[in-house]
Amino acid sequence: MKLRGRLIVAAALAAGVVLVGLAWWRLPPPAVRRLPEGQTVVYVNAALLRRAQALIPAASLAGTPAPEYQAFVQESGFDYTRDLDGLGISAIGSPPAPEQATAILSGRFSPQFAAYLRRHARRALQLDGVEAYEFPGWARPQQAITVALLDGNTLLATNAPVAEPVVARAARGWPAAWLQAPRLWSGGSAAPTLVAYAASDIRELAATRALDWSQPPFLGVNLLRLRAAADSGGLEVTATADTSSAAEAAADS
Repeated sequence: MKLRGRLIVAAALAAGVVLVGLAWWRLPPPAVRRLPEGQTVVYVNAALLRRAQALIPAASLAGTPAPEYQAFVQESGFDYTRDLDGLGISAIGSPPAPEQATAILSGRFSPQFAAYLRRHARRALQLDGVEAYEFPGWARPQQAITVALLDGNTLLATNAPVAEPVVARAARGWPAAWLQAPRLWSGGSAAPTLVAYAASDIRELAATRALDWSQPPFLGVNLLRLRAAADSGGLEVTATADTSSAAEAAADS
């Protein structure tokens, strides 16, 4: 009986390890796990693009960075072509011009970069114990952008009207945040070949009148996903649409 009991315990532990391993493999990358819920989620694997020499400096001309970007790199010490590993974005509203968006950047952010934020911010904030900085909005100057260095490898930027819960959730990290990972993610983990991923809750966007999906090719579509992955044969791009019925799927194909 003792041997049987031990075998049962060993089998249960083995099954648990397998389930945890599968769950880990299916987890979104860190830049996505810490995002708030949204109607659209986007992920870019910058580390993979860098290895493929596909990252170019901002506003570059013939591969030469623009003077403004060169000045930014010199003052901040951050160069996304060298220091950025992953970018996740969660947006609410029309994807081309969202009403609200949050970005999580994974990479390397030095004390020099923190000093740059502190020097140029409109004001410094303490949000759930995290030091954050407020900047004027870009497309909407009246809608402030809050930037927070969660640690030396994670930067958050959001234009949410109330930034504290967004920062607090992201700061929790593992394991609390990934349990609430955006429902739009179904692309598997980022490693080793996922280059980019994007998904939109079409039904929710249409219901809130953020977009008009009443005409084909989006008639009856609930979720729309785009996925780009690299393999030995090159880059594979796939698009999938979840519909309410087989008839709607045929109409959208």
